Parts: sequence; structure tokens; C-alpha cells
Amino acid sequence: MNNKIFLLFLLGVFLFPLVSAVPPFQTGASTTGFEIRTGIADTMKLNQNYDFHVHVFNISNGVPIRTGTTCYLHIYNSTGHHSFEGYDSVASHDFDYGFFVDSGNFTEVGYHPYIVQCNSTNQGGWVAGRFLITTTGNQSGNTLPLFLLLGAFIILAVALSTKNEFFGYFSGLVFAMAGVYMMIYGLGEQWNIYTQTISYISLGLGLILIIVSAYETIWGGEE
Repeated sequence: MNNKIFLLFLLGVFLFPLVSAVPPFQTGASTTGFEIRTGIADTMKLNQNYDFHVHVFNISNGVPIRTGTTCYLHIYNSTGHHSFEGYDSVASHDFDYGFFVDSGNFTEVGYHPYIVQCNSTNQGGWVAGRFLITTTGNQSGNTLPLFLLLGAFIILAVALSTKNEFFGYFSGLVFAMAGVYMMIYGLGEQWNIYTQTISYISLGLGLILIIVSAYETIWGGEE
């Protein structure tokens, strides 16, 4: 019974930060004036440079707007502060208002809201949305640590139920591997103070299990 309570406690410690609600965000586009279309992907990779492009149209007749207009791009981080501000008033490649955003603006895994607005002297338009930065560039993000943690818990459950020091030692290794991996790459779609805390707990628990299991293996049988 104590083993089950111990496992439930550990599971709660690891999973509680992961079930927090995703913060709300505003998205939409203008319905009069200019229609804005962006080339911003839904998911992008951590620490990469990106070229963002915007096309501007007259919303009433679809005619492209290529002169006399300035477009602005603002990107925000997870705390709502600006991570990038840029503008372009000269269309390139016939239709593109472009923004080069270097990798230093994409050092944080998670959702990044953005707003694009384009204005002339007498009309304008806007579009707002968000994109996801992951360590892999895929929507699923980095899920390997989740599988490592699940495997470590299963092995630990076997170790506790069978009182097998080898399984305890092995579970410690897997916990430690998951902790180190999360320190570098984050967990799932997140890489923040919560995932870093989980990585420290996982690494610490792994080291404790390794030391205790090794002690029991070497000296436990002498009693």
C-alpha cells in the first residue's frame, strides 16, 4: 500500500505542471479595408532564422496592394512582451512585404502570438494569430522525455513490487536520462521553469535510486 501511495505522489509531482491550462490568445483579421495574408507557418523549429512574408489585398475586390502601404509585424513571447518588431514599406518579389527574424527571437519553446497590420493614408487591415515553436519543428513537439518518464515509472513499480535492486538501479538510470534530456530540449511543447523543475526532480530522483540500489546490491546482503 505504501508503494502505491509513493508512486501516486511521484506521478502527481511530475504531471501537475503539465495539466495547467493553455493561456488564452486573440486571433482574427480585419473585415474591411485591406485583407492580409501571411506566410507564417503554424509550427516552427527552435533556434532557426525565418523569413516571414505578407501579401496585402483590397478586401472588396481582391486587387493586390503593392505601393503606398507600410506593413508592421510584432511578435510576442509567452509573457506578452515584444520579442520582435519590424516594418516594411517596399514590396519585393512583386507582392511580398518581408520580415527577416533571426534565431535569437526563437529561443523559447511554446506559443508565440503575433500581429500584422498594414496601413496606407486612408485605409488598412490586420491579422493576428500565433505559431508554435518546438525543438523538432513538428506539432507534436518533443515527446521522448514523456516516454522515458513513463518507462521509468513502470520499471520503478516493478522494482518496488519485487524488491529487485537491479530494476531500481535501471529505473534510476532512465529517470536521470529523462532529466538531462529535458534540461536541454524541454518537455512536449514547453521549455520553461516548470519543465526545468521537472528535469531537476527527475535527475535527482534518478541519482537517489541509483545510489540506493547500488548500496543495497553491494552491502544489503551482508546484514
